[in-house]
Amino acid sequence: MAYTAVNKTLKNFVVTRKWKEFTKGEFFEGIVEECNEKDKYKKPIFAFKVISSNFNHPVGTNIYLNTGGNFINDMNQVEVGEKVKISFDGKAKIKSGEWQGSETYVIKVEVDTEENSNDELI
Repeated sequence: MAYTAVNKTLKNFVVTRKWKEFTKGEFFEGIVEECNEKDKYKKPIFAFKVISSNFNHPVGTNIYLNTGGNFINDMNQVEVGEKVKISFDGKAKIKSGEWQGSETYVIKVEVDTEENSNDELI
């Protein structure tokens, strides 16, 4: 008996870690990887190769995150290959604008300035 794949492109879709699965205070350090994947709303999915985490994500593997909150604005300031720390600080109520009163995820993106400053000294 022989089988033929139904999915002719054999595309493997990335699976993101959902922001609602994070617990306040969780973080990871990683390297920003190139990722051209989009979610169902056509927004980018970001890939990171994990260096360390406080929630037991396997070191050396990728974690994929969608664009929750102001995360996309912060990630637009970061380059592929940079070392970053991504922290989840829970939720906060939006105080003004169209979404006033609803909750948003509080996500902090930090770039490793120590690593970048060493490059400038060379």
